[in-house]
Amino acid sequence: MTKVEKPYEYLLKVIVVGNSSVGKSCLLLQFVDKRFRANHEITIGVEFGCRVLEAGGWRFKVHVWDTAGQESFRSITRSYYRTAAVALLVYDVTNRSSFEHLRQWMTEVLACAAPSVSVVVVANKTDLSERRVVSDEEGLRLAEELGALYRETSALTSRGVDEAFTDGCVQAIERSRQPGGGATPGLVQRLRLEPAPAARTATPGCC
Repeated sequence: MTKVEKPYEYLLKVIVVGNSSVGKSCLLLQFVDKRFRANHEITIGVEFGCRVLEAGGWRFKVHVWDTAGQESFRSITRSYYRTAAVALLVYDVTNRSSFEHLRQWMTEVLACAAPSVSVVVVANKTDLSERRVVSDEEGLRLAEELGALYRETSALTSRGVDEAFTDGCVQAIERSRQPGGGATPGLVQRLRLEPAPAARTATPGCC
């Protein structure tokens, strides 16, 4: 018997941004497919994945766009910002330069995305603790400065990956549900969940 999947109530778009080699594609792969690939080719343009989640009392579908970190692809990837409900700003805890570039990424998000986009600062590669050069205190402090959530992740072990995506989406949904909360209309699409129409009874003589 074919399993009937429960309908989802919301549809959201998430963009993942940050310098090259911070693990954006690995985060996407771990979030969508629950697997890690050590040798991942550099993203050309954007990569896409989707998943249905249940959190905060809601069931929602997430469309995730992993954007290329190289400057040569910026003109392509900026167009994906406009309808994003959530932006994940990712840095590598073993690479201070990637952390220092987060303000630049935030400026780009604010310039290209909607004002009410939910932002999550994501400290990735926390499994490499012996090589860590950016502390959790620094990450949290920057997130607070940017008005963003802060989550630590490891795409290798899956630690914190679901939470980074889910918490940003729940915040975006909550904002969209607040009357006059400043959320940009259309960023979080609420779907009409109507019961399937009852099967019609055949009428004699009807073709």
